[in-house]
Amino acid sequence: MTTDLGTKLSVAQAVAYAVLAAQETESDKAWKDWAKGWLSGDDRSAKAAKAVAANARSECARHAARAAELLAEATDLQTDSALLSAEGRNARWQLDAEGQKETDCLAAVAEAIRHAEISDPDGILARAEADF
Repeated sequence: MTTDLGTKLSVAQAVAYAVLAAQETESDKAWKDWAKGWLSGDDRSAKAAKAVAANARSECARHAARAAELLAEATDLQTDSALLSAEGRNARWQLDAEGQKETDCLAAVAEAIRHAEISDPDGILARAEADF
């Protein structure tokens, strides 16, 4: 298994990996329902991720939800910067903020993985690569 997910996976795949890994450690029903929805693409909002992160019982789940929150914020910033660019505005600051969110997101993924009790890391990695 790779220890450097930030170079092997996209940011979204790394977050998916963290969420999949956290499913093995988290017992909170609301968190598990959120994870199922996030993985299926039903709700990837920062608001939903932030809500479950606050109530997660495991460190792994808390960090995975935080990573998902940061990914959603980075995606929103990326969309905003594209709109600003299309309008002819200087969106450099927006791109810098989006880049920082992605960096913070990968740090949260690393923390989630550090706290995970993963029984099949290669299986989770394969699923994250294939599905996201």
